[in-house]
Parts: sequence; C-alpha cells; structure tokens
Amino acid sequence: MKEVDSEEVKQILTRLKTARGHISGVERMIEEEKSCEENQ
Repeated sequence: MKEVDSEEVKQILTRLKTARGHISGVERMIEEEKSCEENQ
C-alpha cells in the first residue's frame, strides 16, 4: 500500500468534509421539500 504524506491526507479530508456538507444540504432541502434543481 502506498504511503500518503500528511499534506495529502489533509487535502483528502477537506474534500470529504466538503462533500459531506453538500450532501447534508441536499438532504435538508429534500426534507424541507425545497427545490433541489441543479443550476447549470
């Protein structure tokens, strides 16, 4: 298994936390029956 340096671990954790925040926001919008349309 490849070793990962601490800076890379920090970046990975930041991306995961960002994704978690986005998912939580969508869950909340669905629960509150708000529009979840994606603006492209």
